[in-house]
Amino acid sequence: MRTPETSSNNSSNRETRNAVFAAGAMTFVAFISAMSVLAPLVTGQALPVRAVIEAIVLISQILTAVYLMVQIFRGNVETGIWWLIYSFIIAAAIRILLRESVGLFLGILTAIVVSAAGSLAFPAGKASRVNILGYGAGALIVLIDLYISSFISRQAGTPAVIGAARGLAALIFISQLVVLILQTRTLSLSTKISSYFSLITLIVVAAIGFTSIQIINNWIASGNDVTGFASATLKTLQRGTITGGAIVSFISTLLGVFIATTLTTPLQRLSDTSAQVASGNLEARAPVHSEDEIGKLSVAFNSMADSLQDMVGQLENRVEERTKDLQRRAVQIQAAVEIGHEATSAHDIESLLARTAQLISERFNYYHAGVFLLDPTGENAVLHAASSEGGKKMLERGHNLRIGETGIVGYVTQTGAPRIALDVGQDAVFFDNPDLPETRSEMALPLIVSGRILGALDVQSTEEQAFGEEDIATLQIVADQVAIAIHNARLLTESEEALKAVRTAYGDISRDAWTKIIKTQARVSYVSSSGTIQANTNAPGPDVLRAVESGDVITSSDGLTIGVPIKIRGRVIGALRLKKQDTSSLWTHEETALAISLSEQLSGALEGARLYKESQQRAARESLVSDISARISALPHVDTIVRETVQELGQAIGNAHITFSLVNAPENADQVDGPRGNGHEANPPANQKKSDE
Repeated sequence: MRTPETSSNNSSNRETRNAVFAAGAMTFVAFISAMSVLAPLVTGQALPVRAVIEAIVLISQILTAVYLMVQIFRGNVETGIWWLIYSFIIAAAIRILLRESVGLFLGILTAIVVSAAGSLAFPAGKASRVNILGYGAGALIVLIDLYISSFISRQAGTPAVIGAARGLAALIFISQLVVLILQTRTLSLSTKISSYFSLITLIVVAAIGFTSIQIINNWIASGNDVTGFASATLKTLQRGTITGGAIVSFISTLLGVFIATTLTTPLQRLSDTSAQVASGNLEARAPVHSEDEIGKLSVAFNSMADSLQDMVGQLENRVEERTKDLQRRAVQIQAAVEIGHEATSAHDIESLLARTAQLISERFNYYHAGVFLLDPTGENAVLHAASSEGGKKMLERGHNLRIGETGIVGYVTQTGAPRIALDVGQDAVFFDNPDLPETRSEMALPLIVSGRILGALDVQSTEEQAFGEEDIATLQIVADQVAIAIHNARLLTESEEALKAVRTAYGDISRDAWTKIIKTQARVSYVSSSGTIQANTNAPGPDVLRAVESGDVITSSDGLTIGVPIKIRGRVIGALRLKKQDTSSLWTHEETALAISLSEQLSGALEGARLYKESQQRAARESLVSDISARISALPHVDTIVRETVQELGQAIGNAHITFSLVNAPENADQVDGPRGNGHEANPPANQKKSDE
C-alpha cells in the first residue's frame, strides 16, 4: 500500500529527474546554437563582432545551465528551473537583437522549451503559468524580430545559424511530443490539455508562417522583381501572417490554459478532498457546483465519504468496546492471579473466603459476592463470606440454603454444574432475597475438589445480561483455586490436629515415664567444686526447690546463685544450681541464657537416654519372646508345650506365679451372663487341664 510519504517521495524524485532532463535539453540547444555561430571559424573566416557577442551569450547560457543543474541535484529544483527559463528567454532575446531572419525559429524554440520545462518539473498550477510564459515569450520574440528592423540594423542570419535554428525547433518540437506521451501518467490533466492545445495551435501557425516564407523565397528565386508592388505585397503578407500567427499562438495558449483550468479545477478540488479524507479528515466533502459528470462524481464521492465515515465510526466503536472488554478481561485475570496468590498463602479458611469475596466484588465490579460451604451433614449450604452490606447481615444470622431445593446455590451444590440467571425475574430457580433487592443477574459456580462438592461461589450484579462466557471461564478458575485452597487448609488443619494429638500423647507418656523413674529410683545428684565431681547427699537447697516448683529460673538475693529447672515435655524433673564465688560479679543476662540453653540440651540428652533404655528393654523382651517361641515351636506334644511355656516364663519373669490353663468353652457361651473380658469367670468345666509351677 502506498503511503502519502511514499507518494510525496516519488513525486519529488520525478520532478528532480524531469528538471535535470529540461536543463540538459536547454544545454543541448545552447550548445548546438553556439556551434552554428562558431562554424565560420572552421573555414578560417573571421567572426563579426555581433557573432562574437552571440557566441559569448550562448557559452554563458551553457555554463549557467551546468551550474543550475548542480543546484537541482542538490534539491533546489524549483529555483533552478526558474533561472533556467529566465536565462533561456534572455539569451533568445539578445540573439534576435543581434541577428535577423531567426526570430520565428527562436520564438518557436523558446515557447516549446520553456513550456516543456514547466510541464515536466512543476505541479499543475505552476506548469500552466510557465506554459503561458513560454508561449508569450515566444510570440514576443517573433514580433520583436519582425518590427525591430525599423529601429536598428542587425546582422543577417547565416545559412548555418538559420538551419540550426530550424533543425532545433523541429527537434525540440518532436522531443516535447515524445516526452508528453511518455509522461502522460505523471503529468496533471490540465498540463496535458494546455500543452497539447498549444502544440496543435503552434503547428498550424508554424505551417502558415513557413508557407509564407517559402512563397517569398520562391518568388525571389524565380527572378521576379522584388522591389515592385508584388514584392511589397508578399512582404506585407509574410509579416502579417507571422504577426497574426504569433498572436494567435499566444492567445490559443491562454485559451488552452483557461479551458484546462475550467475542466480540471473541479477535479482538483475533488482530488484535494480525497487527499484530506485519505489523510484522516473524514469530515471533508467535495463541493458540488454543477449537475454535469463532475458534479455527479462529487455527489458519489461525498456519498462514499459518508459511508466511509459511518463505517469508521462503527469500527471505532467496536474497537473501543473490544478495548474495554480486553481491559475488563485483564482486570479479571489480574484479580484471578491475586486471588490465587491469596489462596496459596492463606491457611485460615474464613479469612481466605472473606478476602476472596471482597476481591471478586472490587475487581469484577459486582454488586454482591458470597462463598457457601456445605455443612457437615451435607444437607445445607452455609454462607461463610460476603462482600455486600446485605451479605454481611446474612452472615450475622447464619444464612443457609437447602441443597437442591432453594435458589441457584442450592441447585449448583446439588448438581455440581454452573448456573446463571441473566434475568432473575424470568428464572424459576432464582431465590428472591430481601437482603439483596437490587440483584438483576446471578451466577453460581461449584467449588469442587477431586469430584467432591465443597460449596459454591455466588456472584450477583445490578445489570441484566451481566455475565458472559468469559466471565464464567475466569470465575471458574477463581472457584477452582478457592476450592483447592479450602481443601488444602482443611488438610493442614487436620494434620496439625493429628500432630498435636500425637505430641500430647507422647508428652503424657514421657511425663508418666519420668514420674515413675523419679518415684522408683533413688535421687540422683552430683556437685562439682574446683574441678572435682562427687555425689551430692545433701538435701536440695531452697534455690533448687523453688526452681522445681515454679519452673522458672530463680536468682538468689545476693545475685551469685541461680537455679535453672530441667524440663521434659513441660514437666520439671530436676534443676541446676550454679553459684559463683563471693568475689565474682553477678550473673549477666548472657550467662543466664547460656545456663538455660545448657538445661535444654541436658533435658534432651536425658530424654534420649530414657528412650534408649526403653528401646533396649523392648529389644530384650522381643528377643526373649522370639527365643521362647522358637523353643516351644519345636515341641511335639501339647502337655510338653504347656509345661515348657510355664517354665520359660517363670525363668524369664522370676518372681511371678504363673498359671497356664486350657479350657473348653461352654456350648451356650454366647448366652453366659456378663460380658466377656470384664473380670468375671464362669465355672470351669470338668475336663479343664491346669499346670502350675
